[in-house]
Amino acid sequence: HRLIRNVIPFMKRALTDHHLFAVLLALISFLLTALVSRTVYERLPHLEDELAYVYQARTLARGDLVLESPKPARPYWQPFVVDRDGKRFGKYPLGWPLLLAGGELMGQAWVVNAFLSALTAALVYRLGRELFNPDTGVFAAGLTAFSPIALLLNGTLMGHTAALFAAMLFMYAYWRMERARRSANALRWGLLAGFALGLLVINRPLAGMAVAAPFIVYSGTRLI
Repeated sequence: HRLIRNVIPFMKRALTDHHLFAVLLALISFLLTALVSRTVYERLPHLEDELAYVYQARTLARGDLVLESPKPARPYWQPFVVDRDGKRFGKYPLGWPLLLAGGELMGQAWVVNAFLSALTAALVYRLGRELFNPDTGVFAAGLTAFSPIALLLNGTLMGHTAALFAAMLFMYAYWRMERARRSANALRWGLLAGFALGLLVINRPLAGMAVAAPFIVYSGTRLI
C-alpha cells in the first residue's frame, strides 16, 4: 500500500499530456502500418528487392547464411539473388534481413516494420521535446506517424523503416552522449550511438555514410 501511494503521484508527475499524445501517436503509427500492409500490399512482397530480402530473411531464420543452389539453377532464377560456386544468397547487406528474420520466425514479417515505425515516432517525439519543447515533439511525431510516404514504406517489406529508426536512434543517443560528457552515462550513450549507426550502415551503407558525415565533421572539428 505504501509503495502504491508513492508510485502513483510519481507517475502523475512524470506522465504529462504530451507523453500520452506521444504514446497514442506511436500506437497509431503501428496500427496504420498494419492496415496498409494488409489492405494495400496484402502482406506480400511485390518488388524484386522485397523478394530478395524475404529470401535472405528466411535463410537466416533457418540458421544459414547461404543455401545450396538448386539444380538446375536457371529455372529458379530470381533478381538480386546470386548463384555462385554452387551457393545461393542475396546480394544485400545483412542488417535488414536479420531484423526481418525475426518476423519470419513469428510467421508475421510485416510486424517488424510496424514495430519499428512506432519506435521511430516515439524517438522523434523525444528528440523534438529535448531539443525544443514538448509541443514541437508531439507535432513532429504526428507528422512522422501520418506521413503518406512513411506509411507506404512502413507497409512494405523494404528496409527504409529500419534505416529511419536506426538514424533517429543514433541522433538521439549522440545528443544524449554530448549532454552526458565526462560522466559514466556518456560511455553508455556512446555505445548505443555506435550500435545504431552500425545498424544503419549494415542496412543501407550509403545512407549511413550520409547520416554520419555531418557528425564526423562536427566531432572532428571539436577534437582539433
